[in-house]
Amino acid sequence: MVRSFVFLVGVLALLLCGPVAAQSVSPQTTGPQIAAVQTISPLIQSVPKSRVLQYGVMRNGDSIGDFAFRFRPDGERLAVDVDSKIEYRLFFIRLYYHFHRSREVWRGDRLISMKS
Repeated sequence: MVRSFVFLVGVLALLLCGPVAAQSVSPQTTGPQIAAVQTISPLIQSVPKSRVLQYGVMRNGDSIGDFAFRFRPDGERLAVDVDSKIEYRLFFIRLYYHFHRSREVWRGDRLISMKS
């Protein structure tokens, strides 16, 4: 019952408000990252130097939320913290709200754990 209500509110908000778009606000990296040791997995090599990817969620040019990935390499493992918060209001009425937080742990190209 609650899931159906949340789904219907989301569909209603999409119909009333239109689609949203994500826009990167993090610094861009140029070229591939160079690994100090040849045995580092390609996944860890692809982590940006800042170890953070952050995006602003925009609707009609207005910011309505953000989405961030924080990377923490640890030997052969890579921990990724994912945070997002999106909120759309029409005047003082909240039409849409989304909050997500999770932690993923990767070894090589395999996801070995995820908590959400």
